[in-house]
Amino acid sequence: MSADVLKLLAASHEESSLGKEPEPSRECSPTPSKNGEKAFAATFIALVHHPVYNKNGMVIASALTTIDLHDLARLTATYGLTRFYLVMPLGDQRQVAEEMLEHWRSGPGRTYNPNRSEALDKVILASDIDQARTDILRRTGRESLVVGTTAKDERARTTFGQLRSLLGEERPVLVLFGTAWGLTQEVLAGCDYVLESVVGPTEYNHLSVRSAAGIILDRLLGSQVGKV
Repeated sequence: MSADVLKLLAASHEESSLGKEPEPSRECSPTPSKNGEKAFAATFIALVHHPVYNKNGMVIASALTTIDLHDLARLTATYGLTRFYLVMPLGDQRQVAEEMLEHWRSGPGRTYNPNRSEALDKVILASDIDQARTDILRRTGRESLVVGTTAKDERARTTFGQLRSLLGEERPVLVLFGTAWGLTQEVLAGCDYVLESVVGPTEYNHLSVRSAAGIILDRLLGSQVGKV
């Protein structure tokens, strides 16, 4: 990868550090509601690159896809989420993410596209899920409820309505999205809840993670929920 490409991809190591101090008035307070609706507790998402499956069912660490990072950051800003954790244990992949974030958060991209910079300010790099949970505890003072997502319908699931009611409680919620071929069974077994799958009218069932995340967040937090 050339230096020019890396420069265009950029991300801030200092800003993405888990040692960064929270903004108490924003970190620990509920997500603002619209039109007088009930406010939501602090809600976080994580894009997990390990442990996930490949197409052969082997546990792997998947590579970074920069469009996923951009689009989930936009979702985080659009739906008023507290933070978006990029869970990535691979050092070289973290470096690419850091360089990309630096470009948009403190480099030329900040003035070129302030909207994108605002969204990417919500991103925090974590080496594993536990590190993300520890950061949530530090920011909110409460242990998080962890919600897994999967395209496979193998056990009883928490419905969107049930999870939406949990978002009205005081305890923060962390929703996990898996890359590659999804979160491992071990990760799902360790979740407090596993959300029902996004299912269309056909047998085809292989949405990109950014598409699935958009659907899920809109069903949980969208302004039209319960109105149609």
